[in-house]
Amino acid sequence: MDFSPILVFLITMVLAMLPIVEIRGALPVGMSVALWGTGALSPALSWLASLLGGIIACFIAVLVFLPFRKFLSRYKIFQKVFTHCDKSVQDWVEKFSQQQLKRKNKKEKKLDKTVINNPTIIENKQIEFTPQTKVENVQQKPAKKRDKATFLKSAIVFIFCALPIPFSGVWSAGALCSILKLSFTPSVIVLILANILSSVVVGFFCIMFAEFIDLVLVVMVLLMLFVFIYSGLAYVLNRKSKNQQQ
Repeated sequence: MDFSPILVFLITMVLAMLPIVEIRGALPVGMSVALWGTGALSPALSWLASLLGGIIACFIAVLVFLPFRKFLSRYKIFQKVFTHCDKSVQDWVEKFSQQQLKRKNKKEKKLDKTVINNPTIIENKQIEFTPQTKVENVQQKPAKKRDKATFLKSAIVFIFCALPIPFSGVWSAGALCSILKLSFTPSVIVLILANILSSVVVGFFCIMFAEFIDLVLVVMVLLMLFVFIYSGLAYVLNRKSKNQQQ
């Protein structure tokens, strides 16, 4: 049975919006001749449909998960998780700031050496430090720390979302944005950029293996089933071991 290309385009777009499936599953589905017959999409159209669906999913995921942290924070278990995540990010920001400070000190030492060797460089130049400039510097420090924290959180979410592996797509990245307390605008921008990169990588492999796209779909389904079964068994075994210890 053959399907209309418009219908296949819309189905591919909807599939890209669904958790777990997302772009990496929707893109090869849209290209599958075994599923759609002559209505199967070209790699370009399938990529466009899955990308549009992924972008829509970015907004939905952020809107769903950002308020989710407030709800989960009522429970002590999640409070501990959020506190640990916040502390880890703060530690990373401090390490990043220390590395930048070391680099800055090295540059200043090099500059001091050049000044000592060439005193004419700073001739007749004076720097005045007024109380106002000191206050401005103090006010800028927290803002710089916030900017660094936002950048670091965005980088973590971007890498996590861009990896074309199971369970690391838009929806799980949206949950990660909530855990890291990333605000709405940076969350959406990072997810869209990561989605574009992920779609390009998946699209490249789909074009390279276009003749075996149905086999690729079978492998993806089997991989997802394996991950589900493995996660379920691991959860059951952990529960059993905890009950035995108690």
